[in-house]
Amino acid sequence: MGDGDAKSGETQDDFRQGVSRMPIKGRSKIKAIKLAALAAVAIAAAGILVLAHFETMRSLLRDEIRHRLMTIATAATMLIDPEEHEKIAQAKDPNDPLYRKAVAKLRTLAQQTLPEVQTKGLKLAREAIYTLVPSTGTTWHFVLDTMLPYDRDGDGKLDSDELPAQIGEAYDVSDFPEMRRCFLEGRPTADTDLTVDKWGVWLSGYAPLKDKNGRVVAVVGVDMNAETLAAMEGDLLKLAVVTFAIIVLTILFLALLLYRWQSTYEQLARTEELQRKLVEISTDLVFSFDPDGRIKSVSAKARSYGYEPESLLGRSITDFVSPESKEQVTALFTSLRRGEPTQPVQISVVTGNGQVRQGELRCFGIYEDGRLIEAWGVFHDLSQLLLLTKELKRKAEELSELSREQARLLDDIHRQAEQILVLDELVLAAIQRREIVSVAQSVIDGLKPLFPQTGLAVFRHDASSESFVFIAGNDEALAVVERLSPSRIIPQGAIQSLTRLKQGETVKLDDLKEVNSEASQALLADGFHSAVLCPLHIGGEFLGFLAAFRPQPHSFTDDEQAFLQRVANHLAIALHNAHLFEQLQRAYDELQQAQAMLVQQERLKALGQMASGISHDIGNALVPLLAYAELLEEYPDPKVREWGRQIGMAAEDIMHIVQRLRAFYRPRDPNEVLEPVDLNEIVRQVVDLTKPRWYDMPQREGITIVMSLELDENLPTIGGIAAELREALTNLIFNAVDAIVAKGETEGTITIRTGRRNGFVFLEVTDTGIGMDEETKRRCMEPFFTTKGEKGSGLGLMMVYGTMQRHEGQIEIESELGKGTTFRLLFPLREAEAKESEEEEAKELPPLRILLVDDDPRVRRILGELMKSWGHTVVIAEDGFNALDAFLVASRSGQPFDVVITDLGMPRMNGAELVRRIREHDRQVPIIIVTAWGKEHFVPEADAILSKPVHSQDLKSALWKVVRQRKVSEAVKGS
Repeated sequence: MGDGDAKSGETQDDFRQGVSRMPIKGRSKIKAIKLAALAAVAIAAAGILVLAHFETMRSLLRDEIRHRLMTIATAATMLIDPEEHEKIAQAKDPNDPLYRKAVAKLRTLAQQTLPEVQTKGLKLAREAIYTLVPSTGTTWHFVLDTMLPYDRDGDGKLDSDELPAQIGEAYDVSDFPEMRRCFLEGRPTADTDLTVDKWGVWLSGYAPLKDKNGRVVAVVGVDMNAETLAAMEGDLLKLAVVTFAIIVLTILFLALLLYRWQSTYEQLARTEELQRKLVEISTDLVFSFDPDGRIKSVSAKARSYGYEPESLLGRSITDFVSPESKEQVTALFTSLRRGEPTQPVQISVVTGNGQVRQGELRCFGIYEDGRLIEAWGVFHDLSQLLLLTKELKRKAEELSELSREQARLLDDIHRQAEQILVLDELVLAAIQRREIVSVAQSVIDGLKPLFPQTGLAVFRHDASSESFVFIAGNDEALAVVERLSPSRIIPQGAIQSLTRLKQGETVKLDDLKEVNSEASQALLADGFHSAVLCPLHIGGEFLGFLAAFRPQPHSFTDDEQAFLQRVANHLAIALHNAHLFEQLQRAYDELQQAQAMLVQQERLKALGQMASGISHDIGNALVPLLAYAELLEEYPDPKVREWGRQIGMAAEDIMHIVQRLRAFYRPRDPNEVLEPVDLNEIVRQVVDLTKPRWYDMPQREGITIVMSLELDENLPTIGGIAAELREALTNLIFNAVDAIVAKGETEGTITIRTGRRNGFVFLEVTDTGIGMDEETKRRCMEPFFTTKGEKGSGLGLMMVYGTMQRHEGQIEIESELGKGTTFRLLFPLREAEAKESEEEEAKELPPLRILLVDDDPRVRRILGELMKSWGHTVVIAEDGFNALDAFLVASRSGQPFDVVITDLGMPRMNGAELVRRIREHDRQVPIIIVTAWGKEHFVPEADAILSKPVHSQDLKSALWKVVRQRKVSEAVKGS
């Protein structure tokens, strides 16, 4: 036996003999003081750790709730339009639709996010979402409040704190620093401390409401009932207290155990009575065993296990443990007998009433000469501690599950908020666009961040061709569409679910291998195995569908499908609006063109009226000039005859100029005969006639112009006036030459084409000249508008315009600066009227009585003298009134007039009125109108019309024709 064993035996003998050793007692006191100090330090450290853990857990709980409140408040700001909020604050009307809509959206958000609201509704005090607008100092004002009136105290009346805040109601925020920090810093925050009042325990969160400039205009607050949080914090506190108590007891027990172990030698000197008393006051079950494990003594604590201490003496410890613990106890005593160090073992003890208690058994041996002579054991009941630990674990699991649920809820809220934000952005982007393709592409671009690795495409339904047209999509979708159809037009038969789409049903295809269609095969070929098709419907009209597809089967959730359909619904409205806008824009453009044409026609009409007036005056002035010139041409002297011919040619040129001026707006005379015209022949004639202008003159300036003819030799003839068409083509060629010269290049080309297109025959003149900008192209047909400065009159294209109007044709202009201009004249296909064959007119007439009416004395004099020289009797009248009197007097006297020749434009009574008045008295007398207004002013009651200045031969022919027609008519009536 070693020195320690000898000393142990000696000390034990000393205690059993009651020997008192003061030095040992003194050392025991010092050791006790040290152990007590260490235990106090350990207890203090344990208390600090437990308190820190409690504060950490409480902070985590509050941080989760605060984060949730800030998230709800932030989500609420997304539902509030700052401009509408400002209008609500100014209106201060709780019945304002904007206020009611805003409150309804916030109440919906509250019901979806606040736990208390989900079960009880918006009835609890401050379990609501509201907005406050800062005013002065700490006094702010309410704008929105989702709380519903509710009699919470049951007194039968609604107090002020049981009603929602009124718009503009003042509120003192001096006790809410986090609310003011939210406004000043412009970021979400929440209260850190709970608020306790007569209605319960509350916690509040805040988020800033910002306008479009990023300025904070209000604070959105969310109050939530935190009684559950307070209860959880209370449970944590209780758990901390229990844990601390257990730790304290454990420390004390360990300290005591250590003290007893260290003082074994001193304690062995105490008497057995003292030893028994110490065992009796122990809270643990204390045993003493013989080396074989039979119980020698046991503390009174055995009664709490259902046993009397005396009944246990002499029995083996293994008789009172559970079967699974017997092996551990046996091994423990084997180690004790061997003198090996032992560790506490976890065993289960069966009580007298059959219950099983779990605990920790600690044993130590007393040796003599290395041999175990006695063993002591302490069984520490851990059942309550294990129960508390199990309960704590269960609470921790519940808290963890709650945290996971809150995290999932926050994720859902975040995802929904993100979807709402994206949907709002998509709707706004779609509304701001007017083209169908741009609208669809903006939606696709907005969906890309929410649907990565997903093919997205929009197809428009074309009912006329029974197909779908790809109008927008991302790269993945474009590859599939081009594989299916390079033209990006997909026939209806390629979509198996067409009927369901037309019925407005969203189609989800979880595995495309099960779908037999061309579209599904194309998707599978590109590695896509699932798809969602969302129809675009509006007002019962099927517009197309929105498609999304992914590589994995069954990869689209119901939420994603519902969101895509919501996007499709908004997209259908946007596409319909874009289509309406395109139709409206097209109608507006057509209206603008019609208005421009109407303005152009009004301008031309005014110009034509002005030209007609000028023509009338010049025509009257030319009548005597042309008549005297014809008389001079019959003079015997050749020199005088030459003078007459020159004067006549000058008069003809002047009248031709006047007629060109009148041609700006002169409509085609319904009685004017259109002759068959060969456009190809017109082109050849004009090209030859204008060759000096387009070939010789430019060469003097070092410019070579090539004339290229591309004529359709099978072109049919058209009904027209060849002279006017030649003049129109001449003007177009001259304009083309000027444009090429103005460009400043040494070479140019003029191409003239003829052909047929859509029921029209066209004549096209194309040059490689300087071209026109949009403003010049729009105004080039205006009278007197020119880009040639003093060299141009601005009348050439106006003459072309007038010619096309009279031929009921159209003009198309294509031009671009620096690239040239094309004028295209379109003539309707119609047969020309055949001219009636005329008999050779006899030039000799019998003497006639002629009434000549004209307000111009020069015309009266020269025409009267001319007809008198032919052997006729001429009576002259200066206006309609005098002419009608002369006609009536002659009729009553039995000497009626054989012919009446009258002007149209006269004072008091014009020629047209005179003709109608004469016809009231005589339906047979021939009437000839001689006017400078033009043949389009023909009066139906008259027999013929001549234009001033009138040739003598034309006047003779007209007299002969009307007299002959009257004679034929009278002969027919007589027969």
